[in-house]
Parts: sequence; C-alpha cells; structure tokens
Amino acid sequence: METFYDIIFNRTDNLVVEKEKASHKTALSTLTNSYTYGELKKEIKKYKSMLSEYGDLTGYRAALIIPSVFTYTALFIAINKLGGTIVPISHQFKNHDLTSVLELTKPHFIFTAQNNDHTEQIQLVKRWVDKEGKQVNFYFQENNQWKLNKSNGEKYEQDKEKIDVIGCSSGSTGAPKGIMINMNSWKSWINQIEKEFKLSEEDAIFSTFPLNSPYGIAWLLTSLKNGTKIIFPESFDVFKIINYLRNHHCNKIVATPSAYNSLNLFLQQGNRDVLERLDRIMISGEPVTPAFIESLKGMEHCMLTACYGISEQGILLVKKDMKELYKSGWDLVDGIEARIGHDDELVFKSPAVLNGYYKRSDLTKEVLEKGWYYTGDLGTRLENGNIQLIGRKKDMIKKGGQQVIPGEVEKVLAKHKHVKSVSIVGVPHPILGEKVVAFITGEVLVPHTELYNLCKREIARYKVPDEIYQLEELPMNQGKIDKLKLKKLAANSGASEAEQ
Repeated sequence: METFYDIIFNRTDNLVVEKEKASHKTALSTLTNSYTYGELKKEIKKYKSMLSEYGDLTGYRAALIIPSVFTYTALFIAINKLGGTIVPISHQFKNHDLTSVLELTKPHFIFTAQNNDHTEQIQLVKRWVDKEGKQVNFYFQENNQWKLNKSNGEKYEQDKEKIDVIGCSSGSTGAPKGIMINMNSWKSWINQIEKEFKLSEEDAIFSTFPLNSPYGIAWLLTSLKNGTKIIFPESFDVFKIINYLRNHHCNKIVATPSAYNSLNLFLQQGNRDVLERLDRIMISGEPVTPAFIESLKGMEHCMLTACYGISEQGILLVKKDMKELYKSGWDLVDGIEARIGHDDELVFKSPAVLNGYYKRSDLTKEVLEKGWYYTGDLGTRLENGNIQLIGRKKDMIKKGGQQVIPGEVEKVLAKHKHVKSVSIVGVPHPILGEKVVAFITGEVLVPHTELYNLCKREIARYKVPDEIYQLEELPMNQGKIDKLKLKKLAANSGASEAEQ
C-alpha cells in the first residue's frame, strides 16, 4: 500500500532530484533552521524505530500536537509508513479546543513537543487521559528527549477501514468534525497543486498555512515530492518573517489575504527588494475582496493567483490573474465538476473528496451525495460559464485564515455568572479579514478583563473576542437575535447604546 514516504522518496521519474534528496538538498526550513532530505530520512527512521515495538499501526490513531515543523513532518511520515492514522492538532489549542478533538478521535497515541505552553498542555492531556481511563501511549518531549506516559485500561477500538489522516475542523455547533482524507485524495491534492502552480526545483516557497490544516499538509507533501524548498514559520512573528525574507531567497508566497496584508504593510515600508524577488503570490483561505486586490498594486511583475478550496474537496476554483476575478469570475480546476444547488448553494464533485466525517455518518449524509459535496457557500454562474462567489450560508467567522465558530465562543462567555445572554458576530477587518466581536447582556456591568481571561483559559487565542460590548438587551428580529443589527453596531464601534 502506497505511503507518503513512497510519494516523497521513491520517485523514479526524476533521478537527479532523487540523488540530491539522498544527500544535501534542503527539504524544508523554519525561520531559524533548515533541514535536508538526508536529515529528514534519518529522523523518520528514528521514529519508525521508536514505534517498532507496536508493530503494524493500521487502525490505530495518533494525535500530533507539535509546533516543531521538522519533528512534526518526520513523525507524520513515519506513522503513515507504519500504517497508522494521523490526527493533526493545532499546538495553539487549549482546554476546550484540545479536549473536544481528543474526545472525538480517541487516539491510541498522543505526541506533544516543546512550546511556550508545553507544561500546561502536558497537564491538560494527562488529565484527559486519566479521565478517559483507557490505554493511551502519551509521548511528550522534555529537553529534547522523548518520555512515555503509558496509561492502563482497555484499548480504544481500532478502525476497521484504512484512514490516512483525520483533519479536525469545527462544525456549525462548535463541535469538531473529523475529515477523513485518504491516499487517493492526497494524491489528487498534490496533482492539483502541481498542475496549477507549476513548481520547479529552484523554487523557495514561503507558506503561512499551519501544518495541522489539510491545505498546509498538501503543500508540504507536494513540495517534498518535487524537491522544492518550502518554509513554514513555527509562529507568525511578522518582524522575524520580514527579517527571514530579507536575508533568504523566496520567490513564492502561499498565504491568506490577512497574513499577506500583515507582511505587505512592512514590506512596502522599506523592504521593496523582497517584493521584487517574488514571481508568484498564491492566496486562499479567506474571501478575496476588491480592497485586497487593490492593495496589490505595484506587483505587476508578479503573478497574483487566487484559489478557492475546502478541506473536504481540495482545490476547486482558481484565478491565475487575480485582478480579473471580479470581471470574469473563478475558473474550475481541471477534473472538478460544479453545479448551483438550492438557494444558490455551490455543489462540487472532486477526485480529492473526503471519505466522510469520522464517527458522524449523519453529517456525511447531510453534505455528501454520490460524490457531490454541498459546501454551504453561495455562488452564481456567469455568462462565460465561470463561477462568482456571493457569500456563505454558514455563520463561520474567518479570522487571519483560522475558523471561528460563534457558538463555541458564546458557550465560553455564557459560563460567567453575570452574563445573561451573549452573541458573537464577525465584522470585516482590513488585516485579519474578519474580527470577532462579542455582545453580552447582564444585570451588572461585567469587567471585560474577567471575560477575556475566561476565554484565554478555554479557547485558542485567535478565537478570543477582539472586542466586547455590553447591551441592555440583544436586538431581536422575528424571535431571533438580529445579528445583522449587531454587525452594524460593531461596525460603528458599538454605537452609543453599547458599553465597551
């Protein structure tokens, strides 16, 4: 059975690249270190040896909560080569986020490695393991040494079907969804990137997409397969990233509009030489607005490409010249079929389709019908046959390329004893794409520091509200909270009736 290792290292169509991979060629980099294919092979071998006592890992789930790009990549490839199912989890996740994904996937193995919240994260995982009372092999890294905490109890059930990766994202209720993505789908993702972006061995690609996201994983695998150097920052520190781009060769950037905007603000103020080295900017993950396209003026030397895709289906739409997006619409990626469903919902059929949602056949049936996936996004057909995106049915907020589910944040704020009701809305933001704004009601004025601290303990930092307003009551419309009015209030800084 083919593995990621086979895709990356066992190519026969380019022997020159393979020879370089076996020795000194750089495979991937961070802002502080670079690693060759030889070093990556050695690290993969180390983890295969470490896990060899368990034998064939088919049916076993392994959660990776690792900020180190090199460690994560080596473990990802090693576990897959041994037959295991990988569950990538953001190292930014805290109490609610982390335990929700662990409860859904119930991993047999958990790996965590050094980061700023390392001690807290270890304790969170240990408490969850103790609460479950099952047999879990919990590996954690201290002082660059792996330690094993093996709990006693019955084993979790093994999966009967082969699953390569379970990519977890939040659902409309705030409960995580496990997107099962198998090898054929990954190969389709890789093929899509190769065809649409024409990578070469001389490229150096800077990606802001996290490696726990399917899109980030697809770029990693594609780059490693093609002998292309790819750089993933282990944290989004704008000044460190600018310094790296100034001192190292990078000719392509893969980013969300908000991430690129953050970089562009500084690059335009004295680092134009970095921009002039770029030959392609590839944007996805958030709506591409006319304002964003306008911000790219002065980049005529560079190909500006936008793509639309979803974790469940891969890359679906592309616009090689982003400046033409609002004139001629999105082009379908080769091999993708599209139709406009009920209420203008976009429906796609893709070779990169998910195998279903883990342990949620009910959710799978809601959105997947004979290979056709109902996206929840809205669109229309133009006269030229292309597609124009017009919005989305889902109430999801996209902040800095990350998904924020209002209901999830609302549940956390509602825990405060003085909060009577709460509603979360997303409001356009020039840098982040959208910001998270909370409206609460209560009998007494609630100190906002208490609310911010409550959120910081329970959810990832990017989900914490950027602004909080207290109203006497939430506006209603036909028995429901009027979120449109709340968005208008937020856009006007809460207006006079709201207290920030």
